[in-house]
Amino acid sequence: MTAYNRTMSLEQALKYFREADFAAALNACIKIEQDLHQADLKEIQELKARCLLELKQAQEASVIFEELELYSQAAYAAILNRDLERATRLYKEAEYSPARKWGEFLIAFLQSDDKLSIASPGYLTFRLYTEATIGYFLTYDLKDYFDKFMRHRNDLIQVYPETIKDIGSAYLARKEYQTALVLLEEAKSKFVHDTGVHFKSAMAYFALDMPEKAKPFLNTVAKMLPGSTLIQRLLKIH
Repeated sequence: MTAYNRTMSLEQALKYFREADFAAALNACIKIEQDLHQADLKEIQELKARCLLELKQAQEASVIFEELELYSQAAYAAILNRDLERATRLYKEAEYSPARKWGEFLIAFLQSDDKLSIASPGYLTFRLYTEATIGYFLTYDLKDYFDKFMRHRNDLIQVYPETIKDIGSAYLARKEYQTALVLLEEAKSKFVHDTGVHFKSAMAYFALDMPEKAKPFLNTVAKMLPGSTLIQRLLKIH
């Protein structure tokens, strides 16, 4: 395969990944590897591991990430595979970073008893990783992990007030609209002026084919963001 064709194929694989067609992206990566007759092209291998992670194949993803010396990613995949011992080992190999800080917090959190007394990684780290982590817990059906977040949400809110908003957003992304609305309503009581909460509530109601309930949320956003052409277009359409 020429360098030009390899680049074009990689761009196609990345396009599939951005479109959330992870199976097609994975197949594209495998095809590039076969054509090249080499499996050590780091960019392709990394994308392959990311696809596997999204396709609920965390164990295989973790192995590839480790081979690439991407230890934080390998450790995170190990957490999703319920292998906290492996995750702990891999984080020790990783460079210190927000990803490592979050992962080590997660391990301590998941292994702790119900009296939450572990050190927090801080607001900004929570903001970077909470919604995505909750989304993965739901995707991987890690009910005990998710339930622990819900049980301790009031403790977590002390450090990261947007905890409930992020959990609601994760449900919205999974198209579980009724559950998302319950959580977003709870978040709205704490973040009255948060445009994101109102907008996401509107999107959930539109998805449930309940435009009459969505419009008040859009009107609220329109008042907060009077210059938003997107909101004005949505109001006209609906």
